[in-house]
Amino acid sequence: MIEKGYSNDSLLIMNYDGTSPTQVILPVPAGQYMVYGGADVVLSPDGKTIFFQTSGSVSSTPPFYLYSCNIDGSGRKLIYTSNASANTPALLGAY
Repeated sequence: MIEKGYSNDSLLIMNYDGTSPTQVILPVPAGQYMVYGGADVVLSPDGKTIFFQTSGSVSSTPPFYLYSCNIDGSGRKLIYTSNASANTPALLGAY
C-alpha cells in the first residue's frame, strides 16, 4: 500500500494492514514537481516498481514527465514526456 508521505516527494510504503511503514523519497529531478501534490503515484502489481508523474511547473502545467523507479526510490527511468495538456499521462492502473 502507498500513502502520501511527509512532503510532495515522499511516500509511505506499508503492509495492507498498516504495519511496517517505510518512508521512500521519490527521485524527482531538480526543477520538476510532483503533479497534483503527488496524487499520480501507483505501485506495480508485483510491488517492485513505483510509477509517478512530474511537471515542469509547480502549477501542474506542461511539460509532463512519467517515471518509474524501484520500490526503494533507486533506479529512476524516464518513460514518457508530453509538452501538451491534451497528452497528459494518467496513472490509472495501466502499467
